[in-house]
Amino acid sequence: MGFAEEPESSNPVIDSAFAALGYSGDPNDPKSPFMVKAPPAAASLVSYSAWAQGLVDYENRTGTFDGIDIGRNTLIGGGIAAADMTIQHLTSASDAVVFGILTGDLTATVRNADGSTAVVHGPSLGAYSAYVNGAFSVDGMFKTDFFTVTETDAGIAIPLGLNNYVATGSVNYKQNMGTWWFQPTAGVSYTRTVWNTESSALGFTDGTDVRVQGGARFGSGFDWAGIHFDQSLTVLAYDDVLISGGTLAVVTGTPFAPTDEGKIFGQVIGKVEAQLTANWSVNVEGEFRGSTDVYGVAGRVGATYTFN
Repeated sequence: MGFAEEPESSNPVIDSAFAALGYSGDPNDPKSPFMVKAPPAAASLVSYSAWAQGLVDYENRTGTFDGIDIGRNTLIGGGIAAADMTIQHLTSASDAVVFGILTGDLTATVRNADGSTAVVHGPSLGAYSAYVNGAFSVDGMFKTDFFTVTETDAGIAIPLGLNNYVATGSVNYKQNMGTWWFQPTAGVSYTRTVWNTESSALGFTDGTDVRVQGGARFGSGFDWAGIHFDQSLTVLAYDDVLISGGTLAVVTGTPFAPTDEGKIFGQVIGKVEAQLTANWSVNVEGEFRGSTDVYGVAGRVGATYTFN
């Protein structure tokens, strides 16, 4: 349902680190990470940034199980805000490390084919880090979602509460492809769902979801009307290799329906970022994902301010 992570997208953690080093991803740019040595940095070795992102996501599922319609659709809206610190030149002129904190808020409405609904709402709080050295990068994040779930069936509303504990990590490596860059990526996420005392008393059990993903990003940079643009396309495949217990996706769907465990999804994300000034950049993303009897679309807009 996308609650565990928004994978998926061009990672703002890595974006922060690459931006701090002046990496546009364009091999023809003298500040590109493909250069053997980056030019001397004019700014301080420590810099600070703040960014925010708004998102909307729609997912539709169809199908039957034992002759019963198990279709549903989910509409998600929310936002993320974060601040981070970048430390450059730890061991060389081409490396940097990022430390950041984030917060967010999400609302999801699930409508099942049997007429039942569920509304998920709550804030998130977390921290993230990334390390970049030339073309190589690694990043990680941990966050907690503090969700309330209101399920309504036959006119009866049942309030529930849970915490989602989410840990993610990925490794990436950029390579030169003429005027474009190519970045293989692989990652994993772990989500632990812990229900509160009242929900546990109603029979809801804690759950676990482990997802693995792999793919690649392609991108380039260009200048137009005095503004520098970066464009990228991300192509991923992901699989929830383990789903057990009462995860959020299981509870808000049809109880007896099969889970997504072992089902491979494809995902395509397009992103354009514009560096408006030395401090301000904005970006827009579009996403399509799908598997058998499932498709989803999403849009995200964001802005970043870097303090000089």
